[in-house]
Amino acid sequence: MRSYHLEIQLTTPSQLAKLIGRQVSTISIHLAKLRSADIVRYDTAGKETRYWLKHKPEMKGLLKMLEKVVDASAKLR
Repeated sequence: MRSYHLEIQLTTPSQLAKLIGRQVSTISIHLAKLRSADIVRYDTAGKETRYWLKHKPEMKGLLKMLEKVVDASAKLR
């Protein structure tokens, strides 16, 4: 299982796409949903939009718990 760290502060959709190996359009769709859910914040400078987690400590804790759930479910198979 891949592990992604949340240490990147300001990140563009292109940077995220390169980091996790997905299409920029896919990343943009998910970022729009995260914006709607008030999970990420963003800032636009010209044509570039940078994103960061709004509730970083809480999101890190949530992702750690989800990783444990995924690991535990993989052991059940």
